[in-house]
Amino acid sequence: MLGCVPERAMDLTELATEILSFLNRQRQHVYVRFLELMRPTDDIQQVFDRVERRCGATGKHYEERERMCARYFIKCFREGHLGRVFLDERQDYAAALKRAEEAARAEADAAAETTAPQQSGVDPRAYAFNLDDLM
Repeated sequence: MLGCVPERAMDLTELATEILSFLNRQRQHVYVRFLELMRPTDDIQQVFDRVERRCGATGKHYEERERMCARYFIKCFREGHLGRVFLDERQDYAAALKRAEEAARAEADAAAETTAPQQSGVDPRAYAFNLDDLM
């Protein structure tokens, strides 16, 4: 999906089918509007029928038509025309980021407390590391 594997090494129709299935599982139906479909579908051939004119596959041999339509659909996905998607399962990314920041802050505070000299009026986080140790 991401373009990491050369297209000649995979079946483009299978990849297009997987992308369509992925979009439907994510309830990402921007493709319906973009391709002017009546409703979401799991049938890649319905998608190819709508894509056929856009990619110049009208009148081509069946296999060539399918390859051209699949390549166009994959290109639209990669360029974001079918909606912005996360390949990871959906979750509350803002909450996960906040938890990660809090954990990093707590770890830094704990490290600063154990390594900082006890001086009044000095922020203990300022002594989280010693520059001489880094040289």
